[in-house]
Amino acid sequence: MAQSPWGEHLINGVASPVELHIVHRTKESDPFSCTGELRWVYAVLSVMVEGGGLKGKSDETFRKLIDRIKEAGLAEPTAANRSMPVEETLDPNDLVPCNAKTPLTDQSLWRYEGSLTSDRAKPNKGYVSWVVLQRKLQVPDGTITKWNKLGLIHEQKEVQALDRRFVFFNPGVTSGGV
Repeated sequence: MAQSPWGEHLINGVASPVELHIVHRTKESDPFSCTGELRWVYAVLSVMVEGGGLKGKSDETFRKLIDRIKEAGLAEPTAANRSMPVEETLDPNDLVPCNAKTPLTDQSLWRYEGSLTSDRAKPNKGYVSWVVLQRKLQVPDGTITKWNKLGLIHEQKEVQALDRRFVFFNPGVTSGGV
């Protein structure tokens, strides 16, 4: 199956219509450097987004994100605006598919160490810890349509072979309790 324009991960061989990445980045000392050189370290929470949901807080925040991308001129990515901050703060918790019954800490997820999926031509000098949620964020079909109308271009890497990488699955909280 081919990747979607916005899906870097496949679950059971299928990409979601939209894959949202919530990225945290910081610098730390490189343990492989004798000079104390700093390196970028990333933690990326990957949330699959699909249609068929109801309007609500998540949909409202996702629509605000779409509006901010349009207002900031980020629909046409360039080197200058690829990491341009959006002025209005959005709560990333509203973009995570969880609720009071199943908080994020109890979600089923995959975790692995990898690389950045953008800037295909550049070597990755950072370290990326990926967390891919199994539960999808559902928003109304119209919101997915609105996202697709942005015409965003994202040149991600193709799905990579596991090679020597390990993917860990956390089943979350089961009905039998933990």
